Amino acid sequence: MDNFIDRAKSIATLVGVTILFVILVVFPIIDLLDPKAHLVADIAPLASVLSSLI
Repeated sequence: MDNFIDRAKSIATLVGVTILFVILVVFPIIDLLDPKAHLVADIAPLASVLSSLI
């Protein structure tokens, strides 16, 4: 059972790091390459909600 819990924690950490990478790295790069895509402006409300949960 402990092995399952450790595996679930590692998967949750990996998913969290991947989401942060996409928000902090990929979206700004897409915004720089495509001026019509306002992904950072669209993700700002979600980021404020997530930061209030922490």
